[in-house]
Amino acid sequence: IVEQSMDDSHGMNHFKSVRSYTEIIIDDLLKKNTILIPNVDNIVAIKIILDAAFVHDLIDRKYMDEGIAINNLRNTFISNDYDGLQAEMIIRIISTMSFSKRVERLKLGLSMIELDFLHTAVAIVADADQLDSYDVSRCIKFQQAKISEKNDPDGSLRLKWIKTILANRVLKYRDYYMSTDIARTLALP
Repeated sequence: IVEQSMDDSHGMNHFKSVRSYTEIIIDDLLKKNTILIPNVDNIVAIKIILDAAFVHDLIDRKYMDEGIAINNLRNTFISNDYDGLQAEMIIRIISTMSFSKRVERLKLGLSMIELDFLHTAVAIVADADQLDSYDVSRCIKFQQAKISEKNDPDGSLRLKWIKTILANRVLKYRDYYMSTDIARTLALP
C-alpha cells in the first residue's frame, strides 16, 4: 500500500498486536451490548474496526505524506470490494486515533476522541494501539530508530530516553489515555 520504511516498532508485529488487542476490546464491548458503529451491522462494523486496527499506522505522518497515503489506502480498500462509505470510515478511524492527535485534543480541553458516530470505533483502535505502546521493548525499538549511535556516541541521549520511558510508560500508567474499561484493566499490570 505504502512504500515507506518504518522502524521495527511500527512493523508487522505491532500491526498484529494492535489487531489482537482490538479483538479483545470488541469482544468485551459486544458482551455489554455496545453499539460499535451506529446504523452499521455488527459484522460489518467488526470488519471495519479490525481492518482499521491492522492498517492504522499506514498513514502516520512520521513516515509519509498523509494525503498521498490516505488516497492510496482509500483506493486500495475500494479496489478490494469495500464500498466508499466503509473505506471512508476506516480512513476516519485511523486519521483521528493517533496518540499525538488525541493529546492535542486533551490539551485544548476537549475529549481525546471526537464525539461523533465513529467515537466507539476510534476509541477501540486507539486503546489497542495505546496498549501496545506499554510494551517497553517496542518503545526501545522506536527510540533506537530515532537515536543512532552516530548521534549519541556516549549513550547519554538513550539513557535519558530510557529513564523517560520508565517514568512515563511503565511507572506512571495514565488511565485517562484509555477509553474502554477493558483497556484500562489490561493496561494496569
